[in-house]
Amino acid sequence: MITSCSFQGNQAQYFGGGICNEISTPVLTNCSFQGNLASDGGGVYNGNSSPVLTNCSFQGNKASLAGGAILQNGGTTTATNCIFWNNRQNGSTTAPGASVATVAGTVTYSHCLVQNLNPAGTGNLDGTNPANDPLFLTPVDPASAPTTGGDLRLQPASPCIDRGDDSANPSTTDLAGNSRFIGTIDLGAYETPAADLWDTDYDHDGLAWGIENALGTDTTLPTYPSPFTAPTFDTSGNPLLTFPNNPAAVPGTIWVLQRSTDLTGFTEIWRSNGVTLTNQPDTSSTLLDNIFTITDTTTPPDSRVFYRFGALHQPAP
Repeated sequence: MITSCSFQGNQAQYFGGGICNEISTPVLTNCSFQGNLASDGGGVYNGNSSPVLTNCSFQGNKASLAGGAILQNGGTTTATNCIFWNNRQNGSTTAPGASVATVAGTVTYSHCLVQNLNPAGTGNLDGTNPANDPLFLTPVDPASAPTTGGDLRLQPASPCIDRGDDSANPSTTDLAGNSRFIGTIDLGAYETPAADLWDTDYDHDGLAWGIENALGTDTTLPTYPSPFTAPTFDTSGNPLLTFPNNPAAVPGTIWVLQRSTDLTGFTEIWRSNGVTLTNQPDTSSTLLDNIFTITDTTTPPDSRVFYRFGALHQPAP
């Protein structure tokens, strides 16, 4: 049983830069393999072995022959909630074997991202689509393996956030010791903290809030530097919040509004995918001419209320 361990910058002359399994069935959870090198199985070599991998990340591993991240040579590897991205075999990062090469035996995937492969199974992302780049915080160049210094945490715009299977992972913390479940479990060894989903300037306008766009600039969206500078009120004194919808936003964008009375704890009161409006019992909303209007009917005891608006850039649940 190997839990919350990092294998980084290791080298083997022949098999398994990080781990070499021979006739064994190890269970690895919340582990990372980065910058490891071997002739076969840069990250892991499985000889007649059937490891169970859950929430493991493989990046920057290199095999001079086969299996940049993993070489399977007999047995059945089971991978759940795992990421295999930007590994290298025999000089290539684009061959399927750069992620996982199979000489004998099988590898099964569930809720995984495997670069250069669109595997069968439940909940897997298409690893042949470059848009599914997991956006690791600091990837390393697999050509430089053995190497250290990377960071496999996910950036807030990663498509791997909230895409895992909660039931597959029994742990309560991730590789960094942070809470393992923020919403639905993320793919890979690290869970993205809730604050990171908000406090990031996606559109690089100098503001970590407002109309934020994943993956950089969205040229179809006008500039709205401060959508809440002048809130209005209905005849009952309830706040009316308005801001523009962007029908050309990144697919999977979910607009979310949260409320706080003390700027410490925030509660979600509304969300929308740009089409469907989801209100809490004390809110109502409309979408007319691509303008959201939200009415908040809750009056705080001390008459103070603060709002936080953000865009969650992830595939819709």
